[in-house]
Amino acid sequence: MRSLRQSLHERIERAKERRREELMRTEQTQRTESIANLRSKDPRVIAAAARHLGGPSCSDAVGPLIQVMREEIWRRATADRSGGDPVMQAAERKQRDPHAEIRFSPYEQLLNFQLLEVAEHALLRIGAPAVPALITVLEKPDPGDRELLREVAWLLGKLKAIEAVRPLSAALTSDDDLLVARAKEALQAIGGAEAEKALADVALRASKPGSDLAELLTQLRSDVVNARAAAADRLGQLADSAAVQPLVELMREESLKILAGTMGLFGRVFSAQRGMVANQPTTDPESHERLIKAGVRRRAANALGRIGAPAVPALIQLVEDPDERFLIVREEAARVLGELKAAEAVGPLAAVLSCGGDLAAVARASLERIGGTEAQKALTAYRVKTTA
Repeated sequence: MRSLRQSLHERIERAKERRREELMRTEQTQRTESIANLRSKDPRVIAAAARHLGGPSCSDAVGPLIQVMREEIWRRATADRSGGDPVMQAAERKQRDPHAEIRFSPYEQLLNFQLLEVAEHALLRIGAPAVPALITVLEKPDPGDRELLREVAWLLGKLKAIEAVRPLSAALTSDDDLLVARAKEALQAIGGAEAEKALADVALRASKPGSDLAELLTQLRSDVVNARAAAADRLGQLADSAAVQPLVELMREESLKILAGTMGLFGRVFSAQRGMVANQPTTDPESHERLIKAGVRRRAANALGRIGAPAVPALIQLVEDPDERFLIVREEAARVLGELKAAEAVGPLAAVLSCGGDLAAVARASLERIGGTEAQKALTAYRVKTTA
């Protein structure tokens, strides 16, 4: 005959089991609802759903989360083409007219909810079950997935997905400098013999005749603008940290050349604070146009992004430079820091939000891309300040 204690113990265990089953059913229902909510048109609903998802049991959410990333990247690209960040524009309008009524369309709201970063963090919480789908995106991208591939490479590195070494190695041959930089960082994070071999093969290919570092650094000083642009591109492919400072100097010098040409062509008057911009400003319209079209500043900035972590301190210094002559250089540096997701750049980027204009817009976009608690605090504080 069972004792009263045994009977009581069994009843307690059965109650616990029923409770566990009830909790599992509740969690399953919540997961199903959250996955369905990822397809909502309301950014608040999408963000809340993504924040709720996480853990291996949420593997069914991987595909929808990747689609959220894809759509958010497309929306941001559309915003860039249509004239910039609506939140920054609204803040500037509020500064001009404190009584102005600010309304955001559903489309503009989507840009302000960090959906890309929230979806990425959800995938990181899901962990290993997300890896196969991420690899599929890398191996079989949809048209227009160029930027998504960069984000996927970054995620695979964060997840230390050893099964992603082969597709990441294939990405090293891409013509997208930023994808190559992300793939290299991911392989370095994953480690192991196969990843090290892939990285060594890239270094070997880069060391072939014609790609000598010293020759390229000399070519950066060429009088031919297209030669300087080509050298910057190739230095990005080499990804040698020795090129960081020469590329920084190139960005500054190109800015001075363009500024000098503008002065020579249009007779623009600059304040004494700006100082001399060049010894011999050009007045040849065709030369000036070639200088601008070559995009050497942007190509040098992209090369620094491809070099990756070793370039971050120099990029931060560029962002912090108060010299008005190098405003475009600061914007390019802020952009690349966001693309590198450089957490150490959060403070400097937050500091330039008060500058307004394009620099503040780029800094805000980079802070959103970097993500994390500190970046979110900086963005929230700035929004409160500018809408008060």
